[in-house]
Amino acid sequence: MKEIIIILVMVVLPIFVINAYNYEYWNTMNPEKLQEMKINNMKDLEFTEQRLEILLKEKGVSDSRIEIIMRQAILETFAFTSNIYNENNNLFGMKHPRVRDSYSKGINRGHAVYDNWVESVLDYIIWMDYFADLGYCQDNYYQFLEDVGYATDFHYIDKLQTINYA
Repeated sequence: MKEIIIILVMVVLPIFVINAYNYEYWNTMNPEKLQEMKINNMKDLEFTEQRLEILLKEKGVSDSRIEIIMRQAILETFAFTSNIYNENNNLFGMKHPRVRDSYSKGINRGHAVYDNWVESVLDYIIWMDYFADLGYCQDNYYQFLEDVGYATDFHYIDKLQTINYA
C-alpha cells in the first residue's frame, strides 16, 4: 500500500499540478499574445495548403475570401513550383512596397523576399488592410482585386475563377 501512495505522490500528483498550471496559464493569456505565439510557431513549419488556410483563419480572414486567396496562391506560384515562391518565400507575387508597412526583406527577381512563407501571408494581410484603410470596399473580393489593379493580366480574375479549390 505504501508503494502505491508513494507512486501517487511522486508521479501522479506532479502531472496533475503541471497540467492544471498549463490549463490556467493558457486560459489567462492575452488572446493577441496567444495568437502571436501560434503564428510564430508556424514560421518553422514547412508550407502546406492546409497550414496556409489555418493561418488565414487565425488572422480572421473570412471563408469566402480565403477560397479566393488560396486560388491566388496557386495561380501566382504555378501550384507552388515557381522560382519566386521557392527563392523568395513569396506566395502571392507581391512586390516590395514603397509606401506601406511590410515584412518584405528586399527584392529578388523583381518581387518581394520574405524570410518564410508565414511572413508572405502576413504581408498580404497588411496589403489588404492598407487598401481597406484607403476606403476600397472588399465585399466582392474579385471586384476588389480588379479595382486595385492586383494583376496586370486582363484575364486574372477569370483564371482565378477556373482554379478548382474548395
